[in-house]
Amino acid sequence: MVKLDGESLTLKEAKQIANGAKLSLDKGVRGKVEAARKCVLAHLKEGKRVYGVTTGFGYLARCDVDKRRGLPFHSMSINSNEVVDC
Repeated sequence: MVKLDGESLTLKEAKQIANGAKLSLDKGVRGKVEAARKCVLAHLKEGKRVYGVTTGFGYLARCDVDKRRGLPFHSMSINSNEVVDC
């Protein structure tokens, strides 16, 4: 079981999560996530660009993601990444 506190995720824990480990949230994390969600939704409502939501990631951050294609685009981006040792 990996306990998420929003501050101290290790590479080992990230690998465990990627391999299907069960998760638990530390006290207070749910409130932080909800506050961040409200912030993102407020920015979207105002029509602002939000990194990784209305734009691509990394080098593609300069590119806006078409609302109709957003979910498939982000699913492809997320699924094409992996955690590796360097």
